[in-house]
Amino acid sequence: YDMGETLVPFCADVDFEGETPLGLERAEFQKDDARAWVLALPESSSGSRGIISVDTLKAYARLQDFGCRVILVSGCRCSTLIQRIPYLPQADAYVCESGGRIFYPAQGGLSLVEDLVWRNAHSSLPPVQPSTVAPETYSGDLWEFYRNLKSKGINIDSKNYSTAFRVKDKRVSGQDVPSSLAYSTNLGSLDIYPKTSGKLNAAIYLMNKFSSGPESSVFMCDDDNDIELALHVSRAYLPGITSESMQKTVEENRNHFYVAKRNGIWGTEEVLSEIMSTL
Repeated sequence: YDMGETLVPFCADVDFEGETPLGLERAEFQKDDARAWVLALPESSSGSRGIISVDTLKAYARLQDFGCRVILVSGCRCSTLIQRIPYLPQADAYVCESGGRIFYPAQGGLSLVEDLVWRNAHSSLPPVQPSTVAPETYSGDLWEFYRNLKSKGINIDSKNYSTAFRVKDKRVSGQDVPSSLAYSTNLGSLDIYPKTSGKLNAAIYLMNKFSSGPESSVFMCDDDNDIELALHVSRAYLPGITSESMQKTVEENRNHFYVAKRNGIWGTEEVLSEIMSTL
């Protein structure tokens, strides 16, 4: 599953008035006569704050009871993933930075262990760097392009990234990206990363690792940067659509996509129910 609006839709108008025994903020969220208990996630580095329903967490637990492997595949930076782990469904693997980094739950489930075989497979990146090292000092094609853009005054978000960076400047398009790199759009920004990275490549790597394949895999998603992977698996399930390119792809492949009839957290719960009905 993707994170973003797929799993934790952004919502600015929820009044959080209580805490769970673990100290997580919660609220009874009501919209259009529908009610749900939700938990508030911490703000991301970009300032957005998502919510996740208690019923969504229960649905993912039931999927794992059925023996399904659950994998998170996100474009978020590593620090956002780590910050949100306590609030997310337990997964067998966590992919972040648009496919550049893969983590697994450590024994006991209280920490994450990075897949360094995957991390070091990206030849256009330097070895793993401490978080205190500035990206301006990184080696490799990706960060050379980063420095080139910075020298032109381009607005770039590189905070806590190590295998990707995000361009928030309309002066840069995909046509400007060197052939050794790849890109995708995500909520209006341009994510740039090694050609060996990307959500699809990371997912294929994990399918092989877990002795699975696209014919036995599904993907919950919503945005432009999900399209390649959505078309690769047996079926894609969308709680909502957040980009024109995804809307066009759905219209051209109607039988391949299930689009929820409701929005927000209820759309997420709807597609999870639909997935479980096929097991």
